[in-house]
Amino acid sequence: MNPISSVELAELLNLTPEDYRRRFRNNKLTMGQISIVANYMGLSNEGAVNMFFPCMPWKRIKLQEKGGNLCQDTESTENKAKI
Repeated sequence: MNPISSVELAELLNLTPEDYRRRFRNNKLTMGQISIVANYMGLSNEGAVNMFFPCMPWKRIKLQEKGGNLCQDTESTENKAKI
């Protein structure tokens, strides 16, 4: 597979190459633009997340280290499991 240049991606999104690079560097691409680029590059959902949101797994690990899940009370879940 041939490498895809930022010029190709910029043309795909109707942006100038400089504008595309600036938006990509500053995390300013919209979800629609991310989806178009990921689809064009043949990325899986996981591949797209890894490319455009590289810190996401790290944040999840840090959250768990600080006290766990924000969606549920972990203490009450542990007590229910003991009963």
